[in-house]
Amino acid sequence: MQEGKQFIEPTAFGAAEAYFNECAHLHQYLIERVRPRVQQVATGRTEPFYEMLLRTISWLRTLSKLKEPSDFQGVVAANRTVFEIAVDATLMHFDERSYPPAMLLAREDSAKLKAALKVREFYSGKPVPHGHTPLIQFIERDTKRVEALRVKYWPGKKGTGHHPSRWTGHDLEHDARAATKLFPDGEFDEFYATQYSRLCWNTHGSGLAGARGLSEEDFPVISALAFRWSAEFAEIVAKLVLQHFKLWDAAVGREFEEHRIARMVTTDAAMTENRAASPVPPPGPP
Repeated sequence: MQEGKQFIEPTAFGAAEAYFNECAHLHQYLIERVRPRVQQVATGRTEPFYEMLLRTISWLRTLSKLKEPSDFQGVVAANRTVFEIAVDATLMHFDERSYPPAMLLAREDSAKLKAALKVREFYSGKPVPHGHTPLIQFIERDTKRVEALRVKYWPGKKGTGHHPSRWTGHDLEHDARAATKLFPDGEFDEFYATQYSRLCWNTHGSGLAGARGLSEEDFPVISALAFRWSAEFAEIVAKLVLQHFKLWDAAVGREFEEHRIARMVTTDAAMTENRAASPVPPPGPP
């Protein structure tokens, strides 16, 4: 190192901007190159894999609007959801027998029935507002069907079923471990153990557990990490959706890798442009 030369390191602001741009680039790629391919074979029927891709793309679009440090709550909420989508896509793709897409759809109806019954109970003895009429109709029309689905997928004692907290019948920590065994490169269990609580702190509740103690200079690191992980898990979802629909081949794999490399180059360039100088004393005796 030459005398007087300064050592430079990335700032939290620089990292947040770089990973924000990475999410924006990935969003554009999924819109232009992935969605059209999947749409051709998935449109016209209920298809959880296609719907997970659409939700992932929508979250990346949302992230493209959350550039300010004060947007951190929206950023971590996106990261939390895309992580869960990636876990679910992994389970369904690699072990469809244990985690069939039909189970995911059944859980949606089970949740709707649970909510509808709560609405009916609240308005017991009183007129139900017009806006809640569809839920009451759902109870009358679909209760037996949904109860049969609960018995099929989440059986309990005495031949009855129950409504699960998650569609798999397990908690997310269990599912993250199961997904990692099926697809080790996803490292879902590590993310859950080291990052998930932080996301929840900044998503739920009234306090500032996820941000308290951070300096103004370091505050954007919350969004920086969430942007980074959102891109990682969104890419996993896109790959698994393409594989599910048998749209993945060597050419698509090369295209994905080339785009990933281009994203990394752009991200590294942004990090380099947004660094803060911190003096380092020259080598040798003072």
